[in-house]
Amino acid sequence: MKKLLILGYGNPDREDDGVAWHIQHALIKKMGLPAPASYEDEFPQAAQINFAFYLQLTPEMAEEIADYEYVCFLDAHTGNIPEEVRLIDVKSDFQRSPFTHHLTPQSLISICETLYGRKPRPPCSRCAATNSSFRGNYPMRPVRSSQRPLN
Repeated sequence: MKKLLILGYGNPDREDDGVAWHIQHALIKKMGLPAPASYEDEFPQAAQINFAFYLQLTPEMAEEIADYEYVCFLDAHTGNIPEEVRLIDVKSDFQRSPFTHHLTPQSLISICETLYGRKPRPPCSRCAATNSSFRGNYPMRPVRSSQRPLN
């Protein structure tokens, strides 16, 4: 069984929603590993820690997280959270959502447990960060002339 997966998700094109990729990027550099140039590139894997980044959580990821002893979910926090970074325990709990594209870490762990009869060991955690500590540090891609706003 693999040791730790740091699973980031969000949309880097929406600035604050992509804070997870920037946290992962900084961790990779701190570990002395070659950092990916963009969120579309693969992260290098370390002996004890693997990194993965996705635009959103999907039910298919249950198979991936089933192979890990520990999982830490990274994303931008929403709502009224006073801290810039908050670490939250994540327990297996399927949560229904009116949005078809929204899956919580709790629901993903629940799907993993239901389908594979196993789940990452507690404590699974979610590190939720606001973009205020990263403001101004986003490498924005230039807009190509072929990109026009939709009318």
